Amino acid sequence: MLAAALLIAAPAVAQNVAPDDVANGFFQKLKSGQTAKAYRDLWQGTLMDRKQAEVDFVISQTDLIMKAYGPMADWELMKDDVLSPSFRIRTYLVRFDAGALFFKLQFYRAPRGWMVLNLDFRDRYAALP
Repeated sequence: MLAAALLIAAPAVAQNVAPDDVANGFFQKLKSGQTAKAYRDLWQGTLMDRKQAEVDFVISQTDLIMKAYGPMADWELMKDDVLSPSFRIRTYLVRFDAGALFFKLQFYRAPRGWMVLNLDFRDRYAALP
């Protein structure tokens, strides 16, 4: 069973950046094979910038998984739990020919814009926390 979870704080560059923009940018980079850029952009300017070993580990694990599943087809929003105007949890189905991965992202709207507080992914939907 695949499992990955990280506590992160990814800055939004502008006040008007929406959760869709943050997620779509991340998944588009994964799809184009830019795994390192996807994670580094997501975590730029955060505490994760100082945790290079952890970042390198999740990048290598994601690369390994992506090779096993083959080319990424696309992604879709499965669930959007709006718990408050400033906090929402979104679950995405990421589709591959060989199967699917499920990503759960916790979004927080800070004064500077939306950011991801937590990212978790699994190969079984029921295994998501």
